[in-house]
Amino acid sequence: MALVDCKECGREISDKAKYCPHCGVKLQQPVGNLKGCLGVILVFGGIFICFFVLLGIFGSGSSSREPLELCKMMIKMDSANPDNIDIADIDGQRYGDKILYEWTPLTLRIQNKYGALVGASASCIINTTTNEVERVRTPSFAGLD
Repeated sequence: MALVDCKECGREISDKAKYCPHCGVKLQQPVGNLKGCLGVILVFGGIFICFFVLLGIFGSGSSSREPLELCKMMIKMDSANPDNIDIADIDGQRYGDKILYEWTPLTLRIQNKYGALVGASASCIINTTTNEVERVRTPSFAGLD
C-alpha cells in the first residue's frame, strides 16, 4: 500500500481508497493489475521475438532457392520480353561462398518474334555471404530474329 495525493484536496490518502476520507471525492481506480498485464505482455512478446529470431537463424527451408530465383530474375530483366522466357530450375555448383548457375540451350528457352522457343545459354554467380549477384552472362540469344 502506498500513499498518494488526493486530486481534490491534496492530502495524502491510500492508493487503495475508493473515496478520499478527508473531502469525500470519488477516486479513480486503476483498471486491473497493470504489473501483471505488463508481465504477461513481456513474456509473450519475448516468445514472439525468439520465434522469429530462430526462424531467421534456421530458415524456413526456402533459403537454398533464393539465389536461383535471384539469378532467374536477373536473366529475365536482361531480356527484351521477360514473359516469353522459360528458365528451368537447375542445381548450382558451390565454390566456397559462391554459387554458379549455368543454363544450356536445353534448360533456357526464349521465344523469338515468330513464336518459336529457341535455346540459349546463360550463367550467374551469387555471393552467398552478401546474397548479391556478382556476375550475369546473358549473351544474345541465337535465332531471335
